[in-house]
Amino acid sequence: MFFRPRITRSHKRILEIGPGALPFPLSDVWLDYEFDPEERKLQSGGVEPARGRICVFYSGRRFPFRDGAFDYVIASHVLEHVPWDRLPEFLAEMQRVAPAGYVELPRWPYELFFDVNEHVSTGDVKDQTLYLYRKTRRTSGADLRRVVLGEYGPLRDFVSQNRELFFCHLEWHDQLKAHFCDNDYPAAFDEAKLVTILRDEMARMPQERRRVIDSDSLFARLSRKFSRMLRRRPGLNLQDLIPILECPRNRDSVNSDLCDSSGRPVFRESNGDLFLLPDAGVH
Repeated sequence: MFFRPRITRSHKRILEIGPGALPFPLSDVWLDYEFDPEERKLQSGGVEPARGRICVFYSGRRFPFRDGAFDYVIASHVLEHVPWDRLPEFLAEMQRVAPAGYVELPRWPYELFFDVNEHVSTGDVKDQTLYLYRKTRRTSGADLRRVVLGEYGPLRDFVSQNRELFFCHLEWHDQLKAHFCDNDYPAAFDEAKLVTILRDEMARMPQERRRVIDSDSLFARLSRKFSRMLRRRPGLNLQDLIPILECPRNRDSVNSDLCDSSGRPVFRESNGDLFLLPDAGVH
């Protein structure tokens, strides 16, 4: 749970669904799905579950509690694991057992870079309404991490410093308003415009939630390497650049005319703009 302080009210009896390794400290009862051991390991990312509360396991659609059994229900990083066709029923069950609650889940930029196999949806929050998007395609996130960042660490730092960009959250009372979008990420999503989209997303964040982006950050690296090229060649996709950038010699100097190891033309700098040469192929 990345936005724990956003849970604003105290409640007598709190149910937490899927508490994982870091449950909310004030939750009274935990509810978890009865996975087989191997599936549980996959769903949890190999992290050992927390202990210390009453944990109820269930294997069906209906929560094993009476109506209004709790004052508050938490589902943090749970909804993205629920099968798409069961999400409406799952949200209805949350509202059946408690009159208020809190949800938190990844937004599409997180899935772009991490592309978690076990996640079936992403979310967003607008006007106190939860928007859920069905995840129907794989992304080039793994390649993007490997080629542009080289290491996992810098991306994780960027995510932790800009949580509002990568995750959404909603505290609801009386009714959990939800809109189901049976398509992939928001219509504005386009990998070829990644840098522009991230910049726009951050510009929409409230001023007090923005973070300083230093010269070594993911955003700066993407901007430095791709923004002028994508602006010049709007039909170019980041995926097209990956095989070229994978060349270890050229990876460190994207401005060179020739790849030192293969001798093939890759990039040329002209008037400050980067151009992908037509005959620069996979090498």
